Amino acid sequence: MNDEYQRIWDNFKEAAKLDPDINIIKSFISKGNTSPDIIIWYLNNLGYDSAHISFWFGRDAEDIVREIQNKNTSDSFSTILKQHQFDTNEKINEEYNAYQDVYIKANNIVGNLRVDHNEIDYGVAHYTKKETSEKLLFNDSKFRLSSIKKANDPQEGETLIKYLADNNSDYEQHRNNSDSQAFVSCFTFNHNHLNQFRLYGKENGNECTGLSLVFNGDFFNKQEILINASDEDENIRHTLYRCVYIDPKSHNIISVGQREEYTFYSKGRYSEYEKEEKFKPYKEKITEVMEKTRKAFSELENVIKNVKNKDWALISNLLINLRYLVKHYAFKEEQECRIIRVKKIENLDKKIILIQKI
Repeated sequence: MNDEYQRIWDNFKEAAKLDPDINIIKSFISKGNTSPDIIIWYLNNLGYDSAHISFWFGRDAEDIVREIQNKNTSDSFSTILKQHQFDTNEKINEEYNAYQDVYIKANNIVGNLRVDHNEIDYGVAHYTKKETSEKLLFNDSKFRLSSIKKANDPQEGETLIKYLADNNSDYEQHRNNSDSQAFVSCFTFNHNHLNQFRLYGKENGNECTGLSLVFNGDFFNKQEILINASDEDENIRHTLYRCVYIDPKSHNIISVGQREEYTFYSKGRYSEYEKEEKFKPYKEKITEVMEKTRKAFSELENVIKNVKNKDWALISNLLINLRYLVKHYAFKEEQECRIIRVKKIENLDKKIILIQKI
């Protein structure tokens, strides 16, 4: 390492300590310093793998992602391939590149679905039982993520596969063969929603007996942490991602989780001036998210079509960071966002339900 690199690296490490979001990386790239070798060197020294990079920077980082994956055998993409007995030594071939594209495109969609920290100034709500609320607020209890198997949608994790498989039955034999388990906690942009009060947080089966707990942005991680990240810290704060609502039958991307317009005009929340000033840019942002999401889904479909002799079990694992953010449009009114962790079944223990303090 020459003296110039050492000087830059020392300054970079100090800046990273001051900026927990590692936004300096984005700043570094935005200034035109896009040499893959330099960026790969920085990011590898920081310990980030290609999955993080691909959903941080999207299409602009795809050449960087590929270089990292070709150099770093511990990368999560390579790990998934090895789990399916794919020969990762054969990296320069059509099949390897096709699966690599699937992984990159899926993570780019996830990055686009992240809820910005400044978007949560309004807060997001979690409907839960009164008893649970009291434990969280007064008994120093910790917030828990629960198994996705307890969700009210029996198609959790499968809706995306059905959409991409175009309702083909080829993937059916693999749907119950996953070696991972998803743990999730659900939030909504709708703080005061009658149907969600009816459905969630029931005490002794009685409707409308729960509470809507509203969380601000400080509860969530500002950093973009992947859903299947290997971090074992129980108290880690999780990144919040909005759900995307699709119709597998008509093959359309319907909507993404978002605030309803009426929330900007609720009595007493904002001044008349603030209402319009806040809603207009928010609407533009959601429109942009939708456009990027539709385009990214189209790109993902195209790369999957390019995979010959598709292994849907492998494809499902390559989509692991996205699968549990995709919902059927029948649940659209819930305007949902989530924090999620996916763990290998073989690693499950008493601490598997990840926790953090309010």
